[in-house]
Amino acid sequence: MIFAFGSEVSSRMLRSLLLKREPDTLFYYKEIFKNPGHPEAEIMVEKIQGPILLLSGGRDVIAPSKWICRQIMDRLHKNDFPYAYSHHNYEILSNYVTPARPVSASMFRVERTNRAECDASRENCWKDIMAFLRNRWSDQPAGNEADPENTAEPDMES
Repeated sequence: MIFAFGSEVSSRMLRSLLLKREPDTLFYYKEIFKNPGHPEAEIMVEKIQGPILLLSGGRDVIAPSKWICRQIMDRLHKNDFPYAYSHHNYEILSNYVTPARPVSASMFRVERTNRAECDASRENCWKDIMAFLRNRWSDQPAGNEADPENTAEPDMES
């Protein structure tokens, strides 16, 4: 699986596994963000016809999910998206933003060193999902929850 990305990415990920004792692919995204893609390659989330709930882990070392979610929130806001949309970031959590703790979660440092906090974040995540579905899910356009911490720079500290 590590070698599926190419030799440079594979060696950097392998180095991260050995030195940091966790997989880390944020360097890959840093390279991508240096040379932005073409506008025609962007996902036009504003064309979705229904509510959107975005979830991210603040200690995600696989992808800059918090930053990506903020970019989506910003795009929805700029395009006056008529349906409910919300972003929930869980600062003490890896990329496993799931209701249950996966067996492989221990490969991430934050999951090993902050197990109780990560489990609490997952529990809160599940509650947030259920609340969104109960309170915000609708076929009709509704209000949204603004993301006051929206930033233009990716947060990719590892």
